[in-house]
Amino acid sequence: MIDWRHPSPASDFQELTIFRFPFFLENLLVLGLYSLMFLMAGLWASLPSGMGIRSVLFWLICITLFFNYVFVIVDHTSRGFQHVPKLSGELVFPTHDSRLFTITGLTACYFAFTSAGWDESSRPLRLIFTFFTYPLLFSFASVNRHFTVLLNPVRLIKSIVVFTASRFAPTFYLLQFVTGALLYFNIQSFGELSTWHLIWQVPITLTLLFLTFRALGVLINAQGPKLGIAVLQNEDTHIASLERAAEIRLSQFVIQLHRLTRVHEYRKAFDLIQIFQKENHNNLDEHLYARLCEWEDKRLTAMLSLIW
Repeated sequence: MIDWRHPSPASDFQELTIFRFPFFLENLLVLGLYSLMFLMAGLWASLPSGMGIRSVLFWLICITLFFNYVFVIVDHTSRGFQHVPKLSGELVFPTHDSRLFTITGLTACYFAFTSAGWDESSRPLRLIFTFFTYPLLFSFASVNRHFTVLLNPVRLIKSIVVFTASRFAPTFYLLQFVTGALLYFNIQSFGELSTWHLIWQVPITLTLLFLTFRALGVLINAQGPKLGIAVLQNEDTHIASLERAAEIRLSQFVIQLHRLTRVHEYRKAFDLIQIFQKENHNNLDEHLYARLCEWEDKRLTAMLSLIW
């Protein structure tokens, strides 16, 4: 039996950071690598037409590699990991991962839905609908869930309510808005920006994308169980694991007290209770007293009543 004095600790949990995430050393290195790649692609595209056309393939490679790594950020963050795996060929060249194609198709559908070819008066509503629903569908697709379950309008509305009810939702939507606005500006100004603007705009844009998708992963981690998405650990599951560990620790301690009271070692049992109280910061006093009140032998309970 495990000694109550040396219980197995509940799994450690650190609140997932958002704004410090890009500044982890491993992420700075990844951002530096991708910034260099996109900067090269931007400069290549500014060359004369013959050379610029060849840069299209390099752009596709850069975008594919970057968003494959973005899926890794969302996936691991949503599971509850503070850090994501180091950049490797297996991560950015997945051989059995169809998420990029799924999200590409999803994105193309939303672009078509928000295009100006529809009734112009309804475009603001379509943009608002896209702003709130696209991240939700992206979430389900990026963590390997079939987002087709949300094609049910009732399920979609319920999921949007759950998704936006998180305390992390305002941060995510703000980052999404800022990042989207910057990307729109960059696309509209493509080919017109000087080399100097590219040097500082590329890393800023990629950092904002890192922040946005990290915030999305944190939001999924917090609301995942309510959305039907499996997470390894979040704040709620950590609290539950601490409560289970405390319950086990209390049960083991009560068994030890019962053995002492059966041989009338009341003073020794009382001394152990005082140690138990200090080590648990009096958080389990009420639960302990309730357990002792169930015993037929009330002598230990009476001793405790004098000091409580």
